[in-house]
Amino acid sequence: MLPFLLTVLIFTLAVRYGLPLLLRWVLGRVVRQATGNAPGSGGFRGDSRQNAGGPAAPAPDGRVRVAYVPPRPKREPRPGGYGGGEYVEFEDVR
Repeated sequence: MLPFLLTVLIFTLAVRYGLPLLLRWVLGRVVRQATGNAPGSGGFRGDSRQNAGGPAAPAPDGRVRVAYVPPRPKREPRPGGYGGGEYVEFEDVR
């Protein structure tokens, strides 16, 4: 009876304290691998585009240097000169 109780106690302690450590280690590796393989991202190590062109020259005093400006989408004019909706009055029905 005593060897059985010792076996159950050891198994319980191993599951109680060992399993969370094992799961934390495995999930950490999975997350690290998934973020490392994500296209276009540097994972948790920062943005991969920051130093892509080498070190940037410092901006002169009083000036702001913008490294990247995304292109604006071209808007097509709306048919009939539609500039938006019109105001519609409403009543609050209770």
